[in-house]
Amino acid sequence: MNQKHSQHQYPAMRNRVLPKRPTSGLTAPTAIETAVIKTAPSLRNKRVAVINATTPWLTQYAVNAGADAVIGISQHRHQIDTARHQADSAQLRYQLLPPNRWALLGGTYDILVARVTSNTELTGAAAASGIIDAKHGCVIIINEGLNVATIRRVLTDPLECNGRAWNNTQTTGSLLAFRPQR
Repeated sequence: MNQKHSQHQYPAMRNRVLPKRPTSGLTAPTAIETAVIKTAPSLRNKRVAVINATTPWLTQYAVNAGADAVIGISQHRHQIDTARHQADSAQLRYQLLPPNRWALLGGTYDILVARVTSNTELTGAAAASGIIDAKHGCVIIINEGLNVATIRRVLTDPLECNGRAWNNTQTTGSLLAFRPQR
């Protein structure tokens, strides 16, 4: 058991049996969800924040893949209500927050996946990146219609990211992955 994260697990979940395949019991992933899985590091024993996803698939996958804690954030009540209705894990939480409040999540996470469709959401995701582990964290941006150069500029600017600066380590289609600057 990873000592770093054991304090964040519910006691009943510490010895849980994970499905043989993280996709067990889930609908087929979309092309974007498949790309996120390929881009993200291992989710086992990690704390994961998924912001503005259109479905709860990524949060449920993260739990099945062994994440210690997963939070799904959306600005749309119907998405949160649907996700809560489908949730079946004590490690999985959902919260209703507008983009200008995403930085207020609190806690520390290892991986942030954020879908951005506007500059407001991009700014919110950049501010939320301050909750990610500064040494080993990963930020994955799902770009839906924004200029890639703008995303890179915002995520590599410490003033936009609560004092953190990120390197764009991978760009694949509409996904951009960022790791901490060293």
